[in-house]
Amino acid sequence: LEEVFNYLADYAEHEADLNSKAKSASIYPIFIIVVFLLVGSIISTTVAPQMVDIFEEFDKTPPFLTRMLIGFGSFLKNWGLVVAVIIVGLILAIRNYFKTPEGQNLSSYWTMKLPIFGKLYKNIYLSRFAESFSTLLHGGIPVVEAIEVAGSATGNFIFKELSKEIAEGVRRGEPISKLLKNYPEYFPPLVSQMVYVGENTGQLNILLKRVASYYDNEVENTFKVILDLIQPILIIVIGVFVGILIAGVLMPIYQLAQTV
Repeated sequence: LEEVFNYLADYAEHEADLNSKAKSASIYPIFIIVVFLLVGSIISTTVAPQMVDIFEEFDKTPPFLTRMLIGFGSFLKNWGLVVAVIIVGLILAIRNYFKTPEGQNLSSYWTMKLPIFGKLYKNIYLSRFAESFSTLLHGGIPVVEAIEVAGSATGNFIFKELSKEIAEGVRRGEPISKLLKNYPEYFPPLVSQMVYVGENTGQLNILLKRVASYYDNEVENTFKVILDLIQPILIIVIGVFVGILIAGVLMPIYQLAQTV
């Protein structure tokens, strides 16, 4: 019991640390994007429409980027509220859908297919599975029950269902390592090989601990890479959009100045 509580404490601390890093990494990009959208909307709905009258006085056609801003501003004025209601409705509908078994299965699958983030999530699930499985075995829980509980502890619907299938195979007398090899997309060869060694040496819980430690390190390294990449990528993307926004406002002024 003492070891289980220590594991729960370490697990909660580790999860809190990951969540804290994820929130810290997302606050800055979200803030920048929201501010940019607000500024862009204000310019599109207030500044850009005023240029229409000016160009009509000079009998000139606004540049393409300016016409885009004017069109976007007009769309926001006429349909902004409707679009906001539709977006909120879609968010609520999608949220309710992902609470269903079909939605959980779909979200669990595509979460692990995301570029960069997919590998991060998969490593997190593998670490949770190995760590939980090891702790339960060390605590004397039967293998079949330990596998099912470890699958549920991942927080991923696919891993949960696969763990049930693996548990059924163990009930039939099949080795865990052989069953894991049937799902190489979710359990890499490293996991099945380490489990195979553990089964043959009688140190399965120890080998699973090492697997969990390995994937913990992979998660930390991937997280560092993501944090290092977010800011420069965000600066480039926002810079491009700000450039387009400024060009849409300054180009017509420059064009009119040349005319005058």
